[in-house]
Amino acid sequence: MSGYGFWGIRDRRHRRFNLVSCVKAAKGYYHSSQKESELIKILDYDLIKEGTPIGADVITEVPSESVDSKPYLVTLKSVPLENNKEKYAVIYDIDADHTCKLRSTRISTRFTHREVFMDFHVGMAYFALIENELKLNKNIIPLEMCPFVIPSQRMVNFYNKISKRVIVQYKENGKSIKRSTNQAEREILLWQLVSKYGHDETCFSKEKLIKYKW
Repeated sequence: MSGYGFWGIRDRRHRRFNLVSCVKAAKGYYHSSQKESELIKILDYDLIKEGTPIGADVITEVPSESVDSKPYLVTLKSVPLENNKEKYAVIYDIDADHTCKLRSTRISTRFTHREVFMDFHVGMAYFALIENELKLNKNIIPLEMCPFVIPSQRMVNFYNKISKRVIVQYKENGKSIKRSTNQAEREILLWQLVSKYGHDETCFSKEKLIKYKW
């Protein structure tokens, strides 16, 4: 599915994000913050400073959507924590060690290198890291360099409407079919929202995600 992305500076792989995953990451982060047993945990940091700055590896534990499933271990790689000129190169090399049915590293016919898709579990981990650094270290760098769209309340409200209140109707083999929107359709509609209202009204958070109305 289409979205937005950028090329890594040192490894030359393409990172891809989509708006649906960013909204789901924000929603997952919100719900995890509401219950102590489901908090996203920041387990360990490894900030590598020797030689070429490559940022930090941050090990996190992210709860699963399924109540009965175990949490995911997500290691964020190449995370900028220091306020220096290298932070721009560091964030372009962001990656994550994490495997689930949504997360994949695939070969695209458009590129000669593997393409890295950042799913919502990775986004949830990054949002938790932002809050952790702001709260404990008063460090705004992870927020300033965040590669994930932090959806506005307007985008969240719109996403909820197209997910829960919009029906797609069509005919197939002579039969009338009704269903809810799928992820591809939601992605297209979210980009139309961005096109209509602009970045600041859709992709810029003016308050903390935990204060949103979901």
